[in-house]
Amino acid sequence: MGIRRKGWLFLPIFFFILASCGSGIEDAGLPSELYRQAREHSHRGEYQQALGCYARGLEGENLSEPSFEAVRALNEKRSLEGLTGSYAAAFATTDLLAGLPKGSLTDSLRTSMAVDRSRWLGELGQLKEAADALDTLKSLLPEVRLQQASYALRGGFIDRAEGIYGSLVSSQGDPIIQMHAWSGLLQCGARRPGVVENDLLDMARKIVALSGRVMSTKDRTVERVQALRHAASSLQLTQKHRRDASFLLFRALSIAGESGRPFLVEVLRLESNAAIVRKSDPFRESASYFEMKNMPYAEAMAKFMLSGSEGVDPEERTTALQGGFVAARDAAPPWPRPWMRQLERDALFQLNGQLLANSRIFELFDASQQSSMLRLSRALLRRADLFRPKGAEPDTMMAEVRTLLQNMGGLRQRKVDMLVNAGGEERRRAADRSLNMQYGRLLELLSSLRISHPVAAEVLSFNPVTLRTVQHALKDDEVVLAPVLSDSLAALLVIGRRNVQIASSRLPFDSEHPAASLDLNLRRELGASSSPEAMRGGEWEWFARSMEQPAREAVKNYRRVIVVSDALLPLHLFDGVGNPSSGRQVSFLHSYRELVILRANEALPPAASEICFYDADDQDGPAAHKMFFPRDRVFIIWKPYGEEALEEMKREIGTSMQETVSGAAALQALRRDNPRKWAAVSAYGVQ
Repeated sequence: MGIRRKGWLFLPIFFFILASCGSGIEDAGLPSELYRQAREHSHRGEYQQALGCYARGLEGENLSEPSFEAVRALNEKRSLEGLTGSYAAAFATTDLLAGLPKGSLTDSLRTSMAVDRSRWLGELGQLKEAADALDTLKSLLPEVRLQQASYALRGGFIDRAEGIYGSLVSSQGDPIIQMHAWSGLLQCGARRPGVVENDLLDMARKIVALSGRVMSTKDRTVERVQALRHAASSLQLTQKHRRDASFLLFRALSIAGESGRPFLVEVLRLESNAAIVRKSDPFRESASYFEMKNMPYAEAMAKFMLSGSEGVDPEERTTALQGGFVAARDAAPPWPRPWMRQLERDALFQLNGQLLANSRIFELFDASQQSSMLRLSRALLRRADLFRPKGAEPDTMMAEVRTLLQNMGGLRQRKVDMLVNAGGEERRRAADRSLNMQYGRLLELLSSLRISHPVAAEVLSFNPVTLRTVQHALKDDEVVLAPVLSDSLAALLVIGRRNVQIASSRLPFDSEHPAASLDLNLRRELGASSSPEAMRGGEWEWFARSMEQPAREAVKNYRRVIVVSDALLPLHLFDGVGNPSSGRQVSFLHSYRELVILRANEALPPAASEICFYDADDQDGPAAHKMFFPRDRVFIIWKPYGEEALEEMKREIGTSMQETVSGAAALQALRRDNPRKWAAVSAYGVQ
């Protein structure tokens, strides 16, 4: 989960802080001298030493009547804490500054504090809070309002975003701001349910009409480029204006050459090539550039794009896709933009298709594992807040681990936001250094964490597993079914203790039944139906005709089935797989890594456990919960239930589990008595 390709240097930080902030001269303990030392350390990139000096200096200040130097030091400390991804400390220092007596802070400092707080909250995925943080300012510059609208849109608050963009369209004569606002309005419109392209064309025409004024604006090079980038990303949402989007990106690339910002130029080279031309050489060059800059997720995006370009032979395409997942695995942002998620999914489908066509079983396993580890890493970072004691007693180790995960997630997001924003690259080295230090600290904690939370410690070391390791973790009567999907082909990777095989689907995917929406369509149908038998004529019927027989044949010699899949598919409903008459127990996992860890830690000391439910479309919660609290019984629900219904099901499962420790076995017994009621509930974990 840390930065790869660079070694970690674990330093006794506290020793250096003390040594560097105590120079031996008479006034070394004075706040002014400590602040001077802090600034020298900061200038040299020695941020932890600088923070130590600021802390010691501020201990000698009277903040009820703060001096100018104290306010300045607090602000510099706040900025350094944010720069190094120490989010909790940065928020605490910001709050301390905000609470100083009236008149202590200038308006510009208050604005800077609100903008920085908003950006940090955005990096942590708290998008509503990021937008709210800017409401504390009395008046917002148009650029800040655009950022506020962006947070609202990313958070799904479309009405709020539309309101901000709409007010900017009507109140601003600046063509650059207007172009940003119309681009935002088009993106809001595209997110509305039931929207069709014709609904967006009027906004697209307004964007195109503004482009001439933006391109002819004097100076403001970077602002013009960013407006054109935003406009192009919006126009690409319409088929009719994709060539206009490509033109704007090429013009932006030309203008960016005047900016003297090589990172901005490189991002635009990638974006303009991806728009329509899709030549292979620029993608290769972009991948090499981002590798050199130690931006592995950006490198992965370039490699995924390379795989879809013309002139790339099948072997290079496979190598690019595999290399992309290796690069992305330990650097993926917790909160990727929609186009990043789509690129990840399309790359996996493309890689699966090539490997399935050539029956490359071992590489199929590796591709599935790389993708699932990426998602598991993402889940642990996004749900780090789950890792807290259940009782009243605080746990300092859990608190530190939780803070480290949150900080690492924010720093990962920051590095990827540099690609999204085509800027901020000057903060990359600080982010890399801080990521390495925080990951190093996490590794130091794991030996102690293994005593109290062995499963969490194992998963946070994040070592990959091999196919042989997975097979060794299985019992003789267990089999893994791992759905493998591509744009046209589908199969099940079937892993037993002594054999591995591919069970191919009977029907290919097509335009009426696309692979990309299979899981969503199945969950929608199951959620709306009274029972599996009622799902006739839709996606489920097609899916059963395609995969039921291969699945039934694959599991016929086994008593327990573990479905391992990024996106959960209800294979437990197949006749002969998990129906009550089959006598088989079926459970689900998102990754092979979870299987190996849970099986290796089956003999945990007895302790209290809970029964927990997660929706089937929650790709983070079940995995994070099971890794942090393996004793808890986690269940997947395939349709919505009210609180009363869930509480009743908890009681029934608890009663059924008095005779078995297995959640899957308890569900099997319940389904025998009432198959319709329990068809939409599945166990998560291993038995």
